[in-house]
Amino acid sequence: MTLTNITWWSDELKVIQSKVPHFLYQEIEFHVNAIREHIQKHNQAYASYDVTQLVSSSVFISVYEKAQYAHGLQRRKFTDKPYIEHPYKLALWYYALYGDDIGACALLCHDVLEDCPLDRYNVVELANVLGDAGYNTVLLLTDVSGVTRKQKKNALYQRLLDYKIPRFHKGKWLDSIDNMVGITLCDPVFGMKYLEEKKELFPYLDLTPEEQLLWHTIVIHLEKILDIYFSNDITLSHDAHLSFFERLTHG
Repeated sequence: MTLTNITWWSDELKVIQSKVPHFLYQEIEFHVNAIREHIQKHNQAYASYDVTQLVSSSVFISVYEKAQYAHGLQRRKFTDKPYIEHPYKLALWYYALYGDDIGACALLCHDVLEDCPLDRYNVVELANVLGDAGYNTVLLLTDVSGVTRKQKKNALYQRLLDYKIPRFHKGKWLDSIDNMVGITLCDPVFGMKYLEEKKELFPYLDLTPEEQLLWHTIVIHLEKILDIYFSNDITLSHDAHLSFFERLTHG
């Protein structure tokens, strides 16, 4: 995979294509395409680093293998794609924008400590291959375990205030974009809550004006997608999906 052939949320669109009427799907697809175009313009302006140099480096390959093994058979919730595709995409996107291989390797592992079974990875080996800066970035990106969702959010906000480390802030920014688009498309009920959480997160992210503009533009389109869903009583739950088509059929 290279930056030019990343399929930005094509799998999520495939998931919902059979679940909503075609005319509404076209409206949703319009907003996804708009998001893609804005990302493409941003990448054209700022993604000046060659990701082929990254993916061919021995360190990146080693980190990728450890992250892939750690995630094992885990799949993305909505698309059933191998979970490793998510951190891999983020790593390429991040490197293309910033040319920082340490941050890219950290993004490969940003969900390992939080989501993977302990018998799937060795902390010492992971820290050694990532190096101090990379492993510390993974720790910053990892949510606190054993607490409420609100406590996790507050802990993240405090870390962002305490550590103005670019790879931490930029990595969280890209991760949030990828997640909030996918979740909004496939689970609008949770997507509405998730989007509000990301709006709370935004002021804590240390971003350039151009990055802020891209974020706000994406959020606007996601809000329009949510409006399409909820104004037509679509939640993508099984019952709501059937009742919507029953109304179309029976008036």
